Amino acid sequence: MIFQNLSIAIVLATTYLTIVNAQGDSDNTIASIVRTVKPWDDIASAIDSDAVDAKATFTISASHMDFGQDAILSPDVEASIDESTFSFDVNVATPAVTADTLIRDEEGNLVRMGELAYSLLVPSSTDRESGTMALISVDHKTGETNGIVQKKGSKAMHIHQSKGRSIVAEEEAEFVPPAWACTVAEEHEEDPLRHRHLEEDGHDHDHDHHDHNHHHHHEHDHDHGLDGNDLPGSFENLRKSLRGADVSKIGKRRQLQDANVGYSYQVDVYIEFDQKLVDNNGGTLEKAYAYINSLVTMANQIYEYEVDTHLHVFQMEQTGRYNNIKSASDGLKIVRDTWGGNKWSNPNVDLHHVLSGKDLGGGIAYVGVLCNKNYGFGVSTSIKGSYTTMSAGVTWDAMVFTHEIGHNFNSGHTFNGYSPAVDPCMYESECPDYTLEDDSATLMSYCHMCGGFRKVEYTFGGEYKGNGNKSQLSNWKQSNKLGNTKTSTDPQRVPHKMRQHVSTRGDCVALPPPAGPTSEPTPAPTKPPSPPTTPPPTFEPEVAEYDEDLGGPKCSSLTSHCKSGNLLEGRGTFSGKPESNTPNSMDGCVDGNGGAYEDDESIEAIELKTLSGNRFQAGEEVQISVKVYAWGNGAKDHLDLWYAEDASDPEWEFIATKQPSGGGLNTITATYELPDSKKVQAVRGIFRYSQSGAAASSACPGGSWTDVDAISIVTVESEGLEEPSDGETTVDGEGNTEKKKRRDGKKRKKKKNKD
Repeated sequence: MIFQNLSIAIVLATTYLTIVNAQGDSDNTIASIVRTVKPWDDIASAIDSDAVDAKATFTISASHMDFGQDAILSPDVEASIDESTFSFDVNVATPAVTADTLIRDEEGNLVRMGELAYSLLVPSSTDRESGTMALISVDHKTGETNGIVQKKGSKAMHIHQSKGRSIVAEEEAEFVPPAWACTVAEEHEEDPLRHRHLEEDGHDHDHDHHDHNHHHHHEHDHDHGLDGNDLPGSFENLRKSLRGADVSKIGKRRQLQDANVGYSYQVDVYIEFDQKLVDNNGGTLEKAYAYINSLVTMANQIYEYEVDTHLHVFQMEQTGRYNNIKSASDGLKIVRDTWGGNKWSNPNVDLHHVLSGKDLGGGIAYVGVLCNKNYGFGVSTSIKGSYTTMSAGVTWDAMVFTHEIGHNFNSGHTFNGYSPAVDPCMYESECPDYTLEDDSATLMSYCHMCGGFRKVEYTFGGEYKGNGNKSQLSNWKQSNKLGNTKTSTDPQRVPHKMRQHVSTRGDCVALPPPAGPTSEPTPAPTKPPSPPTTPPPTFEPEVAEYDEDLGGPKCSSLTSHCKSGNLLEGRGTFSGKPESNTPNSMDGCVDGNGGAYEDDESIEAIELKTLSGNRFQAGEEVQISVKVYAWGNGAKDHLDLWYAEDASDPEWEFIATKQPSGGGLNTITATYELPDSKKVQAVRGIFRYSQSGAAASSACPGGSWTDVDAISIVTVESEGLEEPSDGETTVDGEGNTEKKKRRDGKKRKKKKNKD
């Protein structure tokens, strides 16, 4: 193929600075500086210029020229440039690798990366929304510029400039990615709840679960099908890959959020890579690090805009432990055996990922596992691109990485992970009976197998509209990049589901709000302030202790706030975390013992507090907060709440049934009114799995995955104290009047389920 050389004129047009806050609002201001960079000027110098704002938009214009990339241009050729031929806008990206990223020095010590000697350019928001893909590296030490730009519907262009040479663009050959076939046979893509159906039906479950283990991770084979025997025997419990996350200790190190950050969450990734990836990058760690930065920064073009999340590379480590792997599955086994559970590398790390340059044809990742130290892993192999050339291969590598991390963010494949399917590509291993349009499918699809690489657009499929609650799917829309396609049906469900997952990870991924007061003083009031109101009384929260007579945690002091502490963590006698003093149910109702800690259902804590701040007494509205681990995405889990007026002889009365907002660690709340009882009172939580979504029918329902826990409190009435009731007025010895508080708490209709 004969390539046509183009010369690039870079024009920094009158610039609009776009400042996006975490809610997606924009503030556009016109910059006062206009700079034109000619084809014979230096891109690195233009970016380095103190006069250019870090958020400036560079408009790049190209013209057909008949000289090579090493030609030295002079101003005399400027007249021959047709500036309208090819143009696109780029910004300097926030890199995924920062000065704080950890690496090893020559002695093997962990050190900070330090300031980067290069910048990465990515599409402006306007070009990104129109479907332009771009990643350009500008090396400030060497003056070298390399990158790739592909506009929607056009061929990819390779951008290059050597120091002291002209800027040129060269048309890339059509990139043909390796074949990518779904390696999970249809019978392995069953309902992931099948094993639960069997146990509920009394089925003998003491057999190997080869029929459903494979569903909970996704392996992609670029070159050939993968026989089920390639999966190591240790993956017998791969169903746990869909289970929840421990967010209590992970992710304490976060960059500060300010007005220029356009995302709400940050996920810190620990990346390991093999020698082959180093070899592909000229044999130097420096270029391997830069290439990893390029891949993750390119992924951030989608994650920041569509999933409201920035991927930050917390640490990079070249290691030999993956040099001899024969499949991506081998890599997953090694990374999990090395770092899983209490061997997790660092409490600030949210995900582990392995990048391999070995030609193993695919990737593998657990699903829905952000901040899960047992299953927060993924592997991408056949990473062939190079920082030195930055050719079209970087696009494919970035798509593979973005796809695999997408599984960690709780997305399945679009043909079988959503109902109805987002697209039909490779459903029952077949392509649709019509010709797909280019750029009509999304990153989690297999539509590249139904007509080629050009069928897939660089998007998860949708974006937040900009108004309303982000958790509501109705406030999301299909990505403009997909156009009026019939291939994808409501593809905005994909990024919405991913954002829902990250939003349930709590402090693990949440960025702190901007700190400090505004610099402007508050104006003096124009009228005297209203007299201050008297705050409600405050009581120190009490941490319950186990009461042998009651059989569960009890707060023995009269207070307004009672917490179970760590007494309820775990469940029954199940694997990983048997519950202390099980069953903690006040009446001997026992827990199920199925599953494993942090992956299956468990109640971790119960907390009670009055909304008014007054002590526990009849008529007070009490907030119940129950911390639980939910299985999968939480859709089949239910929390039933009950109370009893006498903890020593409980007759349980139903309060409500609530559901978690997602998988992993959740806090579920409800309120109820304390009844008038002279006994120690109790609240019970029952966290249970229900495939059918059946309502609560018993205060002791049983079940392999059911956790039953309770907590008891003393009240004003149980302590024999008299408090004034609402509606009556008393006069103290000094003549002061005071309203008395009600004590006639409302009675609920009882469901007597003393099981």
